[in-house]
Amino acid sequence: MSAVQPFGYRQPSATWEQVPLPNGAGHVVWVWFRPPHMPNGAIVRLPPELATYPARNQLTYRWLLSFTGMEINMLAMWYVFGTPYQNAPGMEAALDAVVPEPPQGAQPEIAFVAHMPAQMMPPMQAPMMPQQQMAQPAGFNSAVPQFSTQEVGMTPDLEKLLHRIDSEWRSAVTLERQLAGVRKKVAGLVGKLSSMDKELSPEERLHADNNDVKDWADARRWIKDVSNKAQRYVKEHDIGLTSMAGRRGSMAETYKTVIEPKRPVAGLDGILREFDAYRKSLQTLLNNLNNAYTSASQDGERRAQRVLAKIRAKARGAKSSVSRKRT
Repeated sequence: MSAVQPFGYRQPSATWEQVPLPNGAGHVVWVWFRPPHMPNGAIVRLPPELATYPARNQLTYRWLLSFTGMEINMLAMWYVFGTPYQNAPGMEAALDAVVPEPPQGAQPEIAFVAHMPAQMMPPMQAPMMPQQQMAQPAGFNSAVPQFSTQEVGMTPDLEKLLHRIDSEWRSAVTLERQLAGVRKKVAGLVGKLSSMDKELSPEERLHADNNDVKDWADARRWIKDVSNKAQRYVKEHDIGLTSMAGRRGSMAETYKTVIEPKRPVAGLDGILREFDAYRKSLQTLLNNLNNAYTSASQDGERRAQRVLAKIRAKARGAKSSVSRKRT
């Protein structure tokens, strides 16, 4: 395998990039470097073909990390199929664990997040954002907001600015709590849909006519469509705005050190814009998750249940008919 470029000098990917595995006879993993919603990170996707890789039982998180060019001392945290793990003293040994098979219905992705400064990247023009990026509203800057620590004299206008920023942050925290609840509901429903997405049982196939079989195929397509959409928003929640991969931590620090103690520093206008954009982003994500839940419930779960109920009713009717004939 050729030398991996250090992560600090990686430019954002325009699409998924193939990384060949050593002695893999054509096996690869896919890596997206610095996706728009995670500018200090890289996502490694495990293809289904990896199950036949000769060294699959030796594939560790440390090995996957090496494919990104990220050093261990740069690692802030990593996500395993959406579950976060904080890098802390004593946690490094966890990187030597073998990467398990993805749970059913989970995205087969491992995300690594660095706590390195973005300035390490050479100043080159970033490529066009891929279609798979998480949408962010206009005015939302993924870079860490900067503000001057120089205090200025308190004025009525600055006092109003501090109050508005405080209100924006409190509203954002409320939205975060709501998002956590909706995210849990959506993830639970996606898991349920995943268990429904299967072939008809032998008994169901016996009593299903051609229209029933077609309806079930359509229902499964809907299940896949609504599940993929829902999973996309769950991932946006898990490794996007509200996570350490986003800007949430730096904004919380700004609130704690500037807004809560009511320090009239320079640049409060810019801080207000950042907090306002963050709150709006949370509201957009909450709306998207709620819509995804409704769609998954109506177009996925209920549609599938209607088709199965019709087929099972035919099966019960056939059994009753046989029972009556025997008596």
